[in-house]
Amino acid sequence: MNEEKKKILLAEDEKMLAGILQDRLAEIGYEVLRAEDGEEGLSSALENNPDLIITDILLPVMDGVEMIRKIRENGREIPIIILTNLEKVENIDGIMQEPRDSVLKKTYFTLERLTQTIKDKVPLS
Repeated sequence: MNEEKKKILLAEDEKMLAGILQDRLAEIGYEVLRAEDGEEGLSSALENNPDLIITDILLPVMDGVEMIRKIRENGREIPIIILTNLEKVENIDGIMQEPRDSVLKKTYFTLERLTQTIKDKVPLS
């Protein structure tokens, strides 16, 4: 029986970081959907209904907070991991749903830590 892979939407405009994350997640068994701005991320989330969204806050066209807000307004309860360099993430009251959602600092996270956080939220099997 061929099980569908778990889908992760990666909304990140830093191409090098996005490529590294996409390669690692695909390597361990996830299907990765990429978006380079918040509007593209919103469209992909509503169309593809991913199992998890990883997003930056500072995205072109529409920022990550607005993207998450619009996804939530559409009734999607998709777990979110925010990757950011910002010291304080503004305006996330009401859109983050603990403990399903997480905020990780780009300056402190390791690929191993992010991978484990993803596996905890969206197990492969």
